[in-house]
Amino acid sequence: MAVSTLRFVLTEEEFIAVTGELAAAKLRAVATRALVLGIANVVGGALLLSIAPVLAGICFGIGGVLLLTLAFIPGRRRQSMQRLWQSEDLLRSEKSVSFGDDEIVLVSDLQTIHRKWQMAASLRRRGELYVFMTEASRPLLIVPRRAFATPEDVTTFEGMASMRLGAVEVVQE
Repeated sequence: MAVSTLRFVLTEEEFIAVTGELAAAKLRAVATRALVLGIANVVGGALLLSIAPVLAGICFGIGGVLLLTLAFIPGRRRQSMQRLWQSEDLLRSEKSVSFGDDEIVLVSDLQTIHRKWQMAASLRRRGELYVFMTEASRPLLIVPRRAFATPEDVTTFEGMASMRLGAVEVVQE
């Protein structure tokens, strides 16, 4: 049994919930490195203080800058996701998605996109959103659960996706 064509408009909150979390994971890795380097530079500066005050000042400065940038990462992440949302008409447009045996077809007023199932490496369910992920851990397609007409359609969709991509990964919010 096939899933009927889904029609929906993705909301800004749904988009930011998915893309913001992915960006946050990448930024956490960067922030950890910046924290370690910042602390190392501050400690290095303290050790050099009596030997080479100029080098100590440079180390303190670099360490301070690295530590200070950590304070601005969360706000900048949300701002960049909001700018992307506002700049991409396709994200905000009404979409129809159908799932065939070989491909996923996304149709909007702006364009029609055909993607082979193989382009998706996995399917994640994050709250009320289904997110098709690529091998590079980037979202390929976001489908809100509210787009399905019935609970049976959700079950059919999850079964079809599981046959092609493996079990649906449930991600905690």
